[in-house]
Amino acid sequence: MANIFYNFTYDGSLEGLLCVFLRCISTRVCPKSIETIYADNCSDEYTFVKTNYTLASRFYEYVERFSNSLVQQMLKEIFLTGLPNRELDMYMLVRKALWHGGGVADDFTDNDLRRIQMAIRDLYRESHSIVYDAIFNKRGDISISIINPRNRVLPIVMNNFLCDDRLDDFLLYDERHKMVLLRNNDMDYIIDITKFLMEPDIDTDYLYKNVWQHFVCNGNLKKIKPIHKCGQLNDSLTMLWDIAN
Repeated sequence: MANIFYNFTYDGSLEGLLCVFLRCISTRVCPKSIETIYADNCSDEYTFVKTNYTLASRFYEYVERFSNSLVQQMLKEIFLTGLPNRELDMYMLVRKALWHGGGVADDFTDNDLRRIQMAIRDLYRESHSIVYDAIFNKRGDISISIINPRNRVLPIVMNNFLCDDRLDDFLLYDERHKMVLLRNNDMDYIIDITKFLMEPDIDTDYLYKNVWQHFVCNGNLKKIKPIHKCGQLNDSLTMLWDIAN
């Protein structure tokens, strides 16, 4: 059980991951593994770190103060990539930025940082492709599309779809990462629905009858914080997504 002090789990949010980083730095522990609570390999040897949004926000500001805003932006972008060990990569970036300053974000001589930079480029290349390739089909009174990207592209592509005049109310489902981008009236949401989905194979009919009706028709969107409201970004740390419980 000694490894319990080096293996950590979090709720899947960026705020939750920042709380893990703060825990490690404050206790001077170098994490061996950081996983979401949904990971198959998690066991009793993993310590769950509860999300504290106030502490996460303060730590996020602390990173900018001792490095720069570019490092902050990279943290968000790495979090969206499909890097196999993105949590540990992000922790490495934070440690290097706090020790050496914001210049690490532009360091192409460091192989670890270069790998991160290439993954971020891939994130934006794939996002660009998704914008042009996504096909929406009508189900009931909304439009639905299913994508299967390597990266978590929804926060990157959201403005393209939210500004599309051809779309009114819609649902865009990322089946790989179990996340949806949806618009209902004048409010828009990105929701992690990993804990909500029960079926292994999801099609547009299932999304309309279960996901859309659960959140919209049954009023469960009241529990979720919108990313946009009347065209304005909400004031939050990440503005990435909320987690449906």
